[in-house]
Amino acid sequence: MKNTYVLMLDLQDNPDKIAEYEQHHRAMWAEVEQHIAACGITQMTIYRLGTSLVMLMDTDDTFSFERMAQLSAQNETVQRWEKWMWDYQQATPFTPAGEKWVAMDEIYRFQAA
Repeated sequence: MKNTYVLMLDLQDNPDKIAEYEQHHRAMWAEVEQHIAACGITQMTIYRLGTSLVMLMDTDDTFSFERMAQLSAQNETVQRWEKWMWDYQQATPFTPAGEKWVAMDEIYRFQAA
């Protein structure tokens, strides 16, 4: 069963850092992409508007946020990437302490018949 999750995070309000952040994502590390796939994420897309980031993740049946956190904690390359990216990111005002990306609540869906 496919699930879609939508998450949000902010970037620091610095045009140079935002440009660097986007450049880093255009040159994503292969080990990080392998980790993403191993977690059960079948597609990931990040959008930006100003300093706001929105991530859409399509997942398979093996995915859970708990499993991803566990696998991430065991992966030194992913830990380095996350620490590096935090130099550009900042939590939204709605993000619980100690977290980064926060899941958004779906409030409306339209599907044509």
